[in-house]
Amino acid sequence: MASVSKSVFGYPIRIKYKGQYDFDGLMALIRGYYRKNKFLKLDEPKFKYKVGGGGAEVEFKFQGERKITHYIRAHMYIEGHMWKVKREEVVEGGKKVLRSNGRGEFRISGKFELDYRDRFKELNPGDSGYDKFYHGLDKWMQSKLDADAVGLQYGDNKVSGKKYVQKLIIRFGDEIKKFLKMECI
Repeated sequence: MASVSKSVFGYPIRIKYKGQYDFDGLMALIRGYYRKNKFLKLDEPKFKYKVGGGGAEVEFKFQGERKITHYIRAHMYIEGHMWKVKREEVVEGGKKVLRSNGRGEFRISGKFELDYRDRFKELNPGDSGYDKFYHGLDKWMQSKLDADAVGLQYGDNKVSGKKYVQKLIIRFGDEIKKFLKMECI
């Protein structure tokens, strides 16, 4: 199998927060970000809501995948864990609204996958020349995708998978920070 997923960062982007926030709005923001960036395949493999004496504990995970070109596929993941979550009514702009209060941690990561359709099946991991083949495949694909006469045209993405997913993840973290009204943006 020629297809290999590569992580875009060595570690996930981590956001820690303590304070008041709109839980329903946060979930809508996450789902909307995937939809806005055309991640058509979105899975929610984990959602736990456990009520305890000091407040609720919430865990969730979203994972999405997007085909950028016929050679590159991007994957983006977000995991969230919130503790001591308490729902309370507050007044914002003269109206009573329901807000959550507690601590939370969010981890955003991503991968990109070259040749996900396995058009280049000649070598398998462990074969001699495997690393050289993938380095050459990266260069070949980039030259073909960016070529003026034969490359991607008509507004398609002209980026390598790694740079594209890195930008998506950084923007995603910034939108979450802005939504939570964090001052460290």
